[in-house]
Amino acid sequence: MQTMKKVGSLKHIIRSPKTSEELEEAHEVRNGLNRNQSFTNGERNSVSPRKILDESDGFHFPKTLSSFLGKSSGTWRKKKDRSVSILASWKDEDDAKAQKSTLPPPMPPIAPTPRLKRVNSSTMSLGTNKKRIMTLEELYVEILYSILHMIGCDAEREEQTLLIDHLKEAFHFGDGKHAQLLDIACMREEPYLKANLEILEARGLIGKDMSGSSDPFCTFYLTTNPLSRFNTSYKERTLDPIWNEEFVLDVNSVDSDSLRIDIWDFNPEENVSDKFRKINEIKDGRGLRKFIKETMNASAGKTTHGLIGSVEIPLRDVPSAGLHSWLELEKPDMKSKSKKKRGEVNISLALSTEKDQHLTSQEHKHLLKILFAHELQNNHCEPFTWNGTFSKESVTILAQHAVQGKITGAETALSRWLVYAHTHCDLPLDYRVFHPILEKLHYAITQNLFHVDDEENFIETAVIFTHHATEFLRKHRHYMANNPELTLQVEYILKCLRLISNAVEGKDPPRNERKSLDTTDYRHYMNLITPGNMILKVTEAIGESFQHWYRYIVDALPIESSRALRIKNITALVRTLVTDLKTECRAVHELFSENLQIDYLRIAFDVYQNELVEVAKDLVESTCDKLRPIIFSENSDNNYVSDTLAIGTSLFELYLALQQMAALGKQIHGEIPAVEFMNCHAWFNKAVARWLDIALYKAMERIIRAVELDNLEPVDALVQHSSSAVDIRTVLLQIKTFWKELNWPDVEASYAFISKILDDVCKTSIFYADHMCRRVTLSQQIEKKDGKYEITPSLCLAINNIDYVLEFIQPFVAALGMEETLEKLETLNGEMVANSCRRTLQTLVQNAVENVENKIFEILDTIGEKMAPVIQKFLVEGSALVAYAGRDKETLIQYLDKNMIILKEKLNNANFEKVLSVIWDSSALSLSETIHLSIERQKPPSYFKTLLDILKILINFFYGDKIPNDETLLKMTNLLQTYAADSNELISSRSHNSNLYRSSMNLEWVKSKFKSIRANLHEASIQFHAQTHAGQCDPYVSVKIVPEGKFSFAPKFKTKVQRRTLFPLFDETFDFVLGPNQSNRFHDAFIQLTIKDRGILPGNDFFIGETLVPFSDIQRTGLNQKLSDLPQIQLPLTKPEDLGKTLNGAVDYN
Repeated sequence: MQTMKKVGSLKHIIRSPKTSEELEEAHEVRNGLNRNQSFTNGERNSVSPRKILDESDGFHFPKTLSSFLGKSSGTWRKKKDRSVSILASWKDEDDAKAQKSTLPPPMPPIAPTPRLKRVNSSTMSLGTNKKRIMTLEELYVEILYSILHMIGCDAEREEQTLLIDHLKEAFHFGDGKHAQLLDIACMREEPYLKANLEILEARGLIGKDMSGSSDPFCTFYLTTNPLSRFNTSYKERTLDPIWNEEFVLDVNSVDSDSLRIDIWDFNPEENVSDKFRKINEIKDGRGLRKFIKETMNASAGKTTHGLIGSVEIPLRDVPSAGLHSWLELEKPDMKSKSKKKRGEVNISLALSTEKDQHLTSQEHKHLLKILFAHELQNNHCEPFTWNGTFSKESVTILAQHAVQGKITGAETALSRWLVYAHTHCDLPLDYRVFHPILEKLHYAITQNLFHVDDEENFIETAVIFTHHATEFLRKHRHYMANNPELTLQVEYILKCLRLISNAVEGKDPPRNERKSLDTTDYRHYMNLITPGNMILKVTEAIGESFQHWYRYIVDALPIESSRALRIKNITALVRTLVTDLKTECRAVHELFSENLQIDYLRIAFDVYQNELVEVAKDLVESTCDKLRPIIFSENSDNNYVSDTLAIGTSLFELYLALQQMAALGKQIHGEIPAVEFMNCHAWFNKAVARWLDIALYKAMERIIRAVELDNLEPVDALVQHSSSAVDIRTVLLQIKTFWKELNWPDVEASYAFISKILDDVCKTSIFYADHMCRRVTLSQQIEKKDGKYEITPSLCLAINNIDYVLEFIQPFVAALGMEETLEKLETLNGEMVANSCRRTLQTLVQNAVENVENKIFEILDTIGEKMAPVIQKFLVEGSALVAYAGRDKETLIQYLDKNMIILKEKLNNANFEKVLSVIWDSSALSLSETIHLSIERQKPPSYFKTLLDILKILINFFYGDKIPNDETLLKMTNLLQTYAADSNELISSRSHNSNLYRSSMNLEWVKSKFKSIRANLHEASIQFHAQTHAGQCDPYVSVKIVPEGKFSFAPKFKTKVQRRTLFPLFDETFDFVLGPNQSNRFHDAFIQLTIKDRGILPGNDFFIGETLVPFSDIQRTGLNQKLSDLPQIQLPLTKPEDLGKTLNGAVDYN
C-alpha cells in the first residue's frame, strides 16, 4: 500500500539571516508578531464570516478534556479557552483505505468561544518575579550551551567551532577561562524541545456535505506518539476556514518525529428525521448519494466524519527560524496517478527549548550589547555609517539564542532599541537602523504587549533618543551642506520621531498607572515625547538651525567698504536665501510635512524674512533719498552719471531679489501674506523715477553704439532692415522687461510710470531716427561730381529701420499691460477717472507714432527737395533750343528710373509708395515751375508740346494706366495743352468755352435754386457790389480786336460811362481802320466787348461781363451801308473763369 507523501526537505528555501532585521523577522514569523494584521480573540475563534453558526440550533458535546489529558504523555497548551471533547472514534466506509493509515480524531470539535490573551513573562507583572543578577561567565555558558545544541535544519554543526571562537573573541576571554566555561556547558543535559504550532487557515478545500460545502476542523499529532492527538475548532459551512489557533507539543526526537495534520469535515449526530429536513440542500447527484449514505448511517446509529486531506511535515526539515508556508493537502494511500486537488493549509511551525522566558530576554539584551560592541570595534565605524549589518557568526548566535529561548519579535526589538539608542549617544548610528525597530515597537506598544516596566524603559530611552535627534536637527543645515547624503538621516529622524510620538499618543491612563512608584516621572517622560511637545521641540530646533545657517551665509560675504558694496552684498544674500528656499528647503519640506506636519518652508522663510527686514530696510530708504535725477547728454558729467548708474542699478537688482523673495513668501504662506514683505516695494518708492531715467539713459547709449556698429547692410536676405533696427527693438524690449520685473503693485503710481515710459519710447525712437539719418548723411550718401542727387541703398535702409521701429510701438504698448492697469484703476477710482487716464495714454501713444511717422516724412521730403532741382535742371536746360528739350526728356526719365529702381529694391512696399508720392510731387512741382518759366520766356508752342510729352511720360512712369484724379495734374495738363495749341485752336476753344459757359450759367442758375455753393458765392459777390452802389452801377463798354498780338496796330475804344443805371443806352459808333493787306488775317480774329462798372478809384473798375464777336460772323457790306439799317444782335455776356483767362492769355500770347 502506498504511503502518504511527506513534506520534503525545506533546506532549499532556507537561508541564514545576515542582518539584525532578518534575525528579528525570523523570530517574529515564528511568534506571530511579524504579520501585518493582529487577530482579536473574537477573530481567532469565530466561525467563517460567510456562514455564521447559530449556537441555539447547533449540537454541543460535553467537554471531557481532563480524562484525555490524564492519558497524554505530551503537554498540550492550546491558546483557546473553548476546547473540544471526543465522544468516540468513527469510521467512514468511503474512507476505509485512508483510515488504515490515519487514526480517527480523539474527540469531535465544538463551536468556539472567546479565549483569553496568551500570558507569558512579557505580559505578566514583573513584580512577582525578582530579577536575578547574572554574571558574565554565566551568560557565556548559556550562549555556549545554545551553540552546542543548535536547532533547525539550517544549523550546520561544522560551524560550531567558528561560532564558539567568535563568541570567545567578543567576550574577550582567555583560552583557560574559555575552556573551563566550555566544559561546564558541555556537562549540562540536552534541552527539552517543543514544537510550536499555529494553524492559521486553509483554502480551496473540497466540499464533503450534501450542499457542496464542508464544516472543516483539524487534527494533528506527532508520528512518534500517535495516540496524543489534538484538534482545532470547526468552522461551519466554508471551504476557506480561518482558525489562527496556537499549540505547543513535546518533541521526543527531531530526527524521527513528523507532524501529521488531518483536515476533516465535521458531521454532528443526527437521526433520520434530521437528515430529511436537509433534503432541500441537495444540489447534484453527488449530494444525493451523500444524503442516502448519511441517512443510512443515521438509521444505523452511526456518525462519521469525512477526511478532506492530510499533510505530514518531518521536524528535521524545519529551519531555525521556523516554517511558515502553504502546504498542499493530499489523501493518503491513493493509487490513482491523477491526484485531485484537495486544498491547502497555512501553518507556522517552529522549534524551541524549555527556558525561563524573562531570564532569556535579559540574556539576549546583554548578548546583543556585547556582540554589537564587537562589531563596531572590528569595522571601525564612523558616525552615521553603521546600518545594522552583523557578521554571519553574530547573526547565527543571536538567532539560535532567540529561537531556543522563544523570545518574541517585540522582545528582540526592544533589546535592540535599548542597546542601539544608548550606543547612539556615544557613536551616532545610521538612523535607518532605528526605523524598522520602532515600527515593531509601535505595534507592540499600541497592542499592549509590553509590561509597564518595558514601556518605561522604552519611553526613557525615547526621550534620550529624541534629545539627540533634535540636536542633530539644530545643525542639520550645516550637516547637509557638508555632506548631502545626510539628508537621508534627516528623513529617518523624522520617521522615527513620528513613530515615537504616535506610540505614546492616547495611551490608556489605567495602564500608565500600574506602577505605584515613580508615576510622576513616568508621565513626565511621556509628556516630553507626545506629538504636541515633539512638534514644538522640532520646530524650535529647525528655527535655530536656520538662524545659524543665515549667520554662516552672512559671514561668507565680502567685507563691506562702501554703500554700493553693502547693497550688492544684501542682493547676493537675498538671492542665496531664495535659492536655498527653492531648492534645499523645498527638497526636505515634504519630509517634515508628512511625518510631523511641520511647515518647514514657512519656518525658514520667517527666519530669513525677519533678518532681511532688519538689515535691508533702513539702507534702502537712505540710499533712495540720495539718488539724483539723470538727464541724458552726450557730453554729460561721467563721474556723476557713473556713480548714479552704479548705485541705481544695484538698488534695482536688490529690489528684484526682494520681490522674488516676497513672491515666494506668498506661495509659502498661502492666503496669509508675509506682512513684512508685502510692503517692501514702498522702501523703493523714491527710486522708481530714477530707475526710469537710468533706463532711458542706457537706451540712448545703446542707440548711439548700435548706429555706430551698423554696417548699413540688411540683416539677411529675407528682411530689409539693418542690425541697428534690431538693436533698438531689443532696447525697447529691455524697457518692457524692466517694467515687467518692476511689477509695481501701486496702481496709481503705475499709471504715472507708464506715462513716463511712453514718453521715453517716443524720445528713444526719434533719437534713433536722428542718429540714423546723420549716419547715412555723413558716411553713406553719394554726391555725384556733376551735382546730381542720387538715392543710395543706405538711405533706404535708414527709412526701413525707422519704420521697423515704428511697427513695434503698438505691440510694445500692449505688452506694457496698459489696459490691465486701467482696469485696476477703474476698480479703485471709478470709470470716469479710468477713462480720463485712458485718453491721456492713448494721446501719448498717438503722439509717439505720429512723431516717428513725421520723421520718416521728413526724410522723404528731403529726398523730394534734393531731387527737385535736379529734375528742374533737366527741364530748364532745354529752354534755349526746342530740339534739346526733346532730348532732355529721355535723360530725365533715365535719372528717375535709376533712382526708382533702387527705391523699389531697397524699400518695403509701404515706404516705396510714400516716397513715390513725394518724388511725383517734386517732379510735378519742377515741371510746373518750368512751365511758368517758359511762359515768361515766351517759349514757342512746340516747346510746350515737348513739355506736354514729358508730363505724359512722367504720368505713365509714376502711375501707369491708372491716372489719378489730381487737380494740380489736371491744371498743368490743361495749361500745357493750351500753350501748345496754335491761334485757331485757341480761338475755337475760347468760342466753345463761351458757349459752354453760357450753358453752364443756365445750369448754375438751376443749381442755385438747389442751394449751390458756387452760385451763391457768385451771387453774393454781385450783391456786395450792388450794395456799394445803392443797387445801381456806372457801366461802360471797351471794344478791341483780339488776339492783340496779331492786331497790335488796331486801336482800342471805350464808351462813355452811364451813371447809376442798370439798363444803359450807349448808342456810340467806333471805326477800326485796317490796311488792305491785313484783311486775310480776320478769319481767326474777334471783336471783344467788355462791360465794366467804374470804380471810385482809378484802376478799381469791376468786371461785369464780356462777349466775343467772330469776324467770320460779321456781315460784309459796302461803305454806303448805314449801321442803323443793319439788324441789332442780342449778345449774352459771360464771365470767364481761370481757364478762360488762360485761353485769353494764350490767345494774346500767340
